[in-house]
Amino acid sequence: VFIKDDDKAPPVTKPPTTRPPRYGNRISFSQEEYTVKESDGYVVVKAVVSGYRRFSIQAVARSFVPTRFNIPAASSRDFKVGEYRLYFPVNSNVATVKIPIYNDNTVEATEAFAVSLYISDYYQDKWVVYGNPFLVKVIIKDDDKHPATTKPPPPPTTMKPTQPTTRKPAPPTPNPGTSVQFSQEQYMVDESAGHAVLKVIVTGRRSSMFSVYYKVFVSSKFQLKPASSD
Repeated sequence: VFIKDDDKAPPVTKPPTTRPPRYGNRISFSQEEYTVKESDGYVVVKAVVSGYRRFSIQAVARSFVPTRFNIPAASSRDFKVGEYRLYFPVNSNVATVKIPIYNDNTVEATEAFAVSLYISDYYQDKWVVYGNPFLVKVIIKDDDKHPATTKPPPPPTTMKPTQPTTRKPAPPTPNPGTSVQFSQEQYMVDESAGHAVLKVIVTGRRSSMFSVYYKVFVSSKFQLKPASSD
């Protein structure tokens, strides 16, 4: 007695996959160019991720001095060169980084630096790829003002040295209102007396002492015979 089994096998179902479709996630910057003023102090660069995913993603934004832009490149003294982490949680598709800008208070031309995107091999194995743009240009506009121009002071004039003059001190003069005179107009002395005494008087107010000089000489104005050197 042969018994033939007529039960039907259940349909075969594939196990559900936990991976997104191939190349389902792309990371890129939100725009190709940013413009900031030097006095702003920083620039905020935004990155976005697209596609369905069930895991968080980390990427890196690198700031560096470029060589491909058609305007002067900023130096490391104008911005902070380095790497900045971009983190995308499962429920977020946007991440930002803040890159410092240095204000050197020096008038300069407009300059630029670059920021590039980097995805590690770990996430590339999870089919996370680069989108466009993955390189951005950050333009720094210098807003320092030129210092006010001032005229230089005139050169100093050279003075010729002068020789000091020495003057003899003048004899003190009596105060206004003071008079000096002899006590009388005529003196009579005997030849045997040996000398003549002349008296000088001062009248009026005075506040200082002073001297009077006298001169003895032979005069021809008198009616009498002029004396000689007697």
